[in-house]
Amino acid sequence: MESAMIGLGVIAIAWILQLVYSWKGKKDIQSKFLIVYAIGTALLIIDCYLNDFRWTGIFNTIVLMLSLILLIRIGSKNDEKNRKKSRRR
Repeated sequence: MESAMIGLGVIAIAWILQLVYSWKGKKDIQSKFLIVYAIGTALLIIDCYLNDFRWTGIFNTIVLMLSLILLIRIGSKNDEKNRKKSRRR
């Protein structure tokens, strides 16, 4: 139960980070948000494993995989932007 509470707290921190970025005018999903969110979700998965909540753990694992896929995709788009900028110089 402790890891679930910590995980939910970490996820709340991730959403606060994303909210702060949006207030600054950055409307895209931020990679820092996804990293912190994935950590929180991993803690939820650990709690599900420890307490034998199989289906909840499966759904949380799917959410973790989707957030990591999105993180990789965002990272690859940022790499492309950096390459284009370096070519212009």
